Amino acid sequence: MGQIFFAVLAGFAQIEREMMIERTRDGLTLAAAEGRHGGRPAVISKDMMRVALGRRADGESVSSIAKGLTYKTASGEERTVSRRALYNAFKAHDAERASIA
Repeated sequence: MGQIFFAVLAGFAQIEREMMIERTRDGLTLAAAEGRHGGRPAVISKDMMRVALGRRADGESVSSIAKGLTYKTASGEERTVSRRALYNAFKAHDAERASIA
């Protein structure tokens, strides 16, 4: 008798899990249709990228470019761009240019 009870509970749990997944997907689809996407906001803006690309074209190192680029956090604190973020931005930019050409 106890096994049947737990089997029924497991069935309800599985149905609820599938409904949660469906509601989450519907919510993400709706948000995307409204132009909202998840994840952290980009640290490097288009203007910063333009400056960084110009400095890279001049032969400046990524470390010195990163030290010269700053952004403000949500709390208003000013920080410098990390080298990793700059490398990722350069990689994405180069990949985008390669796919266009």
